[in-house]
Amino acid sequence: MRITNPGVPPKDPSTRRRTNTPKAEQTGIATITALPVVRPRPANPKWSEPIKDLYQAIIDSNVPKQQTDLAFSWILLDTLHQALAHPNLTTGQVSASLVNSCLANLARLGVAHADRVRAGVLLKTEQGPDQVKLAIMAGYRDALLPKRDGLSNAQA
Repeated sequence: MRITNPGVPPKDPSTRRRTNTPKAEQTGIATITALPVVRPRPANPKWSEPIKDLYQAIIDSNVPKQQTDLAFSWILLDTLHQALAHPNLTTGQVSASLVNSCLANLARLGVAHADRVRAGVLLKTEQGPDQVKLAIMAGYRDALLPKRDGLSNAQA
């Protein structure tokens, strides 16, 4: 004979309200809205050729960017041009701290591969099925064959 309460009665699944399920059933791949078209500002004609090339590289890079990224890069490159083209009037020298600051801030845009590596950003690259199969087979070969002189088979 049981005297205590057996516990909370189980909930009726038909009346249970769930908060973590979507309102409608999701099937297939969700549509991704396209980013707005980015219209870069033209390069300043007073800029030197390396600065113009750098600005064009930022525009043409595969890194996703917004209008603010291009505006930020234009201002930084214009500041870099001013620092390089107009030295200090009293000393006649280029401001190294201003140049370093411009280059450091440009690195934050992540256009160069080394900048993306330092920031921990990896861009997804498309690999063909043959490249994927070759990588898998190389991994199998490396795992199955005995190691020689402490080196992996890929290094030997």
